[in-house]
Amino acid sequence: MMPKQDGYKACMRIKADEETKNIPVVMLTGVDYELNRKLSEQLGAVDYITKPFKGEKLIEAVRKFID
Repeated sequence: MMPKQDGYKACMRIKADEETKNIPVVMLTGVDYELNRKLSEQLGAVDYITKPFKGEKLIEAVRKFID
């Protein structure tokens, strides 16, 4: 769990700021609900990975933006 704010609020703040709005956000969570996936997408997240996960899944998500 993130201290003081959740991932949704963090994503909203990143996407609302002119200097950070183009940073890709990958949600990494223990909650696997379709509603949460849709909310993350609406907030601007580019991927939604649930725990437990394999490291390759996270690497694949990040690699899209650094290749």
